[in-house]
Amino acid sequence: MATSSVTPGALAFVGPPHLPSLEGFSYLSIVRVQGNSAIVRKTGPDTSDDGPEFDVKLAVLRHRIVESVEAELWPGSYVGYPIAFVQSAGDSSDQWAYGLVPGYSMQDHIAQLHVLHEAQTLCVQLRSTSTVIAIDRLNYALQTGASVNSMVLNALELLDKQNQVIVACGKSRSGLPSCVTSTLLSVPYEPDQRVPLIRPDTLAIAYVRRQHIVDCELTARGKTSADVFKDPVLEEKEAAPDTRTNTVMPNVSTNDVDLTFSDSDDEGNASANTTRQAAIDLVRLQNRPLDKRARYADTDIQELFMTSDADVPTLETRADIHSSMFRPSQVESQVRNAIAHPGTLGKNAQAVLEAAQQARHTRFLSTPPVLRAAYDLSFGIRGLSLMHFRRIFEGVEAQYTTDAVNTANFGRSNSHQPANPPANIGEIVDAFDNLLYFAKCFYNTTVCDFIKTGSEFIVEYAAFARPDASTCTMLVYWINSKLGKFRSLIIASNIQAAALVGREFTRSDGHLMELYQAQQDRHVAAIVASGPTRPAPSTKQHHPREHKTAKASMVPKELLAVLPKQGNKVMCMRYLSKKGCTGPVPGKCFDPNRAHFKPLALPADAKSWIDKHFLAPNPATGRRREEQQAFSNSVQISPREQSLGEQHQNAQASIAYTSFRRQQQQAYITFQKSQLKASNQLEISRHRRYQQLASIYNVELSAQREVPLEGLDVDRIRADSQLARALKQPLGQFVRVFRGETAEDTRPNKDLFELPLPADATLRATTVRWDEIVRDGVKPRWKTHRPKEQQQHPSNHQTINKHLDRIRKHIAKGHREGRYLVVNADLSDLWTDIFISPIGVVEKAGSPQDVRVINDYSFPMGAAVNDFTDRCNFPDVSYNPPKDIARRIWELRIRFPGHPLLMMIGDVSGAFRHIPINADHVHMFAFHFDGFIVIDLSCGFGWCGSPAFYSVAGSLINALYESQRPPANLAPIDSSQFVGNVWCDDHTCIEIATGPRCMQAGIALRKAMTTVLGPRALNEDKFTQWSTKTKALGLLWFTENGTVSVPTQKIDKARCRIDCLLTAATCSLSSISKLVGSLRYVSTCFPAARSFYQNVQVFASTFHSPHERRRVPADVREDLVWFRAVLTVEHQFNSIPVEHFARLQPPTSYVMMDASDTGICALERQLRQYIRLQFSQDVRDGFATSMKDNSINVRELMSAVLAVTQVQHGPQKVGIVPMSACG
Repeated sequence: MATSSVTPGALAFVGPPHLPSLEGFSYLSIVRVQGNSAIVRKTGPDTSDDGPEFDVKLAVLRHRIVESVEAELWPGSYVGYPIAFVQSAGDSSDQWAYGLVPGYSMQDHIAQLHVLHEAQTLCVQLRSTSTVIAIDRLNYALQTGASVNSMVLNALELLDKQNQVIVACGKSRSGLPSCVTSTLLSVPYEPDQRVPLIRPDTLAIAYVRRQHIVDCELTARGKTSADVFKDPVLEEKEAAPDTRTNTVMPNVSTNDVDLTFSDSDDEGNASANTTRQAAIDLVRLQNRPLDKRARYADTDIQELFMTSDADVPTLETRADIHSSMFRPSQVESQVRNAIAHPGTLGKNAQAVLEAAQQARHTRFLSTPPVLRAAYDLSFGIRGLSLMHFRRIFEGVEAQYTTDAVNTANFGRSNSHQPANPPANIGEIVDAFDNLLYFAKCFYNTTVCDFIKTGSEFIVEYAAFARPDASTCTMLVYWINSKLGKFRSLIIASNIQAAALVGREFTRSDGHLMELYQAQQDRHVAAIVASGPTRPAPSTKQHHPREHKTAKASMVPKELLAVLPKQGNKVMCMRYLSKKGCTGPVPGKCFDPNRAHFKPLALPADAKSWIDKHFLAPNPATGRRREEQQAFSNSVQISPREQSLGEQHQNAQASIAYTSFRRQQQQAYITFQKSQLKASNQLEISRHRRYQQLASIYNVELSAQREVPLEGLDVDRIRADSQLARALKQPLGQFVRVFRGETAEDTRPNKDLFELPLPADATLRATTVRWDEIVRDGVKPRWKTHRPKEQQQHPSNHQTINKHLDRIRKHIAKGHREGRYLVVNADLSDLWTDIFISPIGVVEKAGSPQDVRVINDYSFPMGAAVNDFTDRCNFPDVSYNPPKDIARRIWELRIRFPGHPLLMMIGDVSGAFRHIPINADHVHMFAFHFDGFIVIDLSCGFGWCGSPAFYSVAGSLINALYESQRPPANLAPIDSSQFVGNVWCDDHTCIEIATGPRCMQAGIALRKAMTTVLGPRALNEDKFTQWSTKTKALGLLWFTENGTVSVPTQKIDKARCRIDCLLTAATCSLSSISKLVGSLRYVSTCFPAARSFYQNVQVFASTFHSPHERRRVPADVREDLVWFRAVLTVEHQFNSIPVEHFARLQPPTSYVMMDASDTGICALERQLRQYIRLQFSQDVRDGFATSMKDNSINVRELMSAVLAVTQVQHGPQKVGIVPMSACG
């Protein structure tokens, strides 16, 4: 056994000397490594793969790692036990013999068992399980089948004969049956012969008589058996060596008459003194004490025994009908029949509970009330708690059982006591492990799976959270409610419906969230109610100095909690005051738990405390007074909030707000870490199953994916291709294997989970649609004219040639994350239905080196994926346009005038890639690159259905976000539910700055994204800070003055594109389309300019091919000249009010305009004023010669210009307020 590194998947061979919790030497499989410990699970030939996990120190395992080849025959499983083996040499060759295994060794990958046989040690090679059998101690003592040739009695026949011996001895109550000694044994039974026996825990060798082993193994069930490793007869011999030699007598007789009862089927025929023995039995029966007779149940006494393989000892019990018996009700029996272990079905309830009380699987304090409640899962309101299953050590258990509990009364008069609340999360984990260990032999597999789900959840919860005692108590209450709900659904429906409760063991469970919120509300309310008040003066009489206790600090604990710290010492507020701190020596604080230092920021409550108790802060020691004032002003409350009452102080700078903020942030961090850990575990499990399948076909697949940062994982691509060739499955079936889709878990994306149906009827259809996507992925519909096979594969666009490295990095990342399947190109011969589409790249804004890979599913025209897609099953897309953002700003400004408004933008990382495509349809989404076929397993950027199907997730994220609200006591100005605005994967949040509202809104949005799309959906780099100036949907929003503007960069880009088109002789479809996009974008803030690009848009629609070039018509050029002139006065229409942008208010003034051959005019009706401009005679004469350039339409536009320029900026006597041109 060599020292090796402890890695997941390795085997270790340990025993009780290393882990006292083990019963014998066992193999442990390392599941994962966490810090200085490893999570392990018992493994071996007789253990299940879903056994409980526990942690072991790495120092224990480091020198106990064994070779993986031992997993073939498990030689260590024989250590510490008797065996029957076939001898390989000497006169007894090929004959069965018995021995003990104190150890083993490995030589050339072959196990050598060290066998103690007849006072000598042999080395037996373990090549097959047909020549070495692990046996029980009873057959070891009787030597069943010994000295018989293995060709006469093979391994299976020997096992059958050993089972016959066990059954025959189990029926006997008076010693060894005669049928065993006469017919089933191959060698004479010598009861007084000394034989070695090995302890499975210490491997120590003890010598006992064969009869002593038989007596211990045949002890009546439920009775306390003697120690099989200590023979009292031999110990007495050693203590008194001069006693008679013949002191070993199995049964002492009087007058040659056996005085022991016998009910063996064979004893009556074998005994010669049957008549005399019967007479003695009759005399005993007539002279027994006349106690109250017990009535036996009508059922056969054998029905009281559990004969299954549950390994639960059954007591020999009489069904006495009195108050100490357990008699289940009809409902309890109904539940029990649904949840019972198959081995306990039909058994007497009292016998089942008494058997479970002493079973080896019962590791908790098994009092009758607890077992009675566990009989039918009476958790929750019926009194049973998870904490009743906590482990109690022997000393505590003995004292508790003796002093407080009647352990023999199973009647209802013996009521159970409430369980003690948990002190930490570890006790909850331990209690769940004990319940699961107990359930395996007390409940059926459905109940065990349900309990295992809860146990795995609480283990995951404990890995990233260390909640306090109150939170642990709340968790136990929540767990008990789920266990109680399981029982309730069994009564109301069936156990299959109850098993669905296991899905509710998640952090996003509604009941758990309500409990968290209620706990936080109580905590915050308690903090606010207590407040930083000065203690009342004491009325107690003064005591002598020597009897005085330490004076309590006047500083409230809540204030101390928010003070800055240096190490583990709190900042001294006296040190920052003008008076200063007078310690025992210069430079030392009066309190050893406080420190002298200058903080970067001073909480407002600390500043107030110093002003009130220690005079003002000292500018020389603290921050500059100006900075202090600026800090105070930054958290100062508004006049409107001040008017709501003194009880609503500045929540942002209060102790309650600080405590609440820390709790919320810590809860979110814990939530995010747990979700990420669960995602990683699912990914590891998926990859492990995939690796095991590959090993069956001799395909080498590394356990850890070591993917190059800048290149493709060629080894993994080769392995996937080899496995696909070996399986010879259709592409859809192989994708299911690749993504880990099974009958139990059909989810293509393991980060996505089904959401419970909401109470809001409007969201139910969306939730049902989303749950279908989670279960099976997106199922596109295809038009009937789509061919079964693609006739010609198009080439990629030339734009990728400059960005090949970026594309490789993009594909490698997608391959590593499991959303790309990359295989060799020759697999197209096997998967003939693959459709290849070209890819291209577009440069992202900001950096030309940052590109986005686009799957061009619209090429070639008429034969592209988008052409074959049937859009009839697309979800309805509902987004919030920029006008909704403007409306939200306007509404908040109307409701809360003068109060600051803040905006934040949240973004989903790679939105479409989270939406998986059903495995039967992924063949339509593929492309070629570097000689490989890359199959996109999620909605691609370029497929017409991606925005529609992603909108389902976006709507649910927004709905979850809008269902949250801040606590009313901390956000007094506005504690209503949040309001969201969603545009594809961009979420715009606009909230009033009151208390923790903005902070909690940011957390709510992040949690909503994680709940719907998983922990990897957040794009923290694109989450903006809360600010009064934010760029959203390409526009600049100013909440402070309520305006919206087009960024100057966008205006410059539009002006540049106009100039390029006016100077060029011809243009392409690409250039004209980009120009139309820029003009449409600019006109959002200047609606009157929309008419100037209508001809441009009509001209773009005349192109038939992307590669076609055309001359720009004269009317298009003329409109572009006008638009360019508009852009030169951008300050005239930029920064318009949000109410005008969204047309939320009617115009404040109406100006009537008109034109004629003589002039133009503008009339303002409210002021009863007008402006008239007459044309000169020369101008009027020019109308006849140039009617095209001076038509009536042109003159009407001139009147509009007159109205805008003269009415707003004309003489002061007009008196019209500033206006914005709405068009």
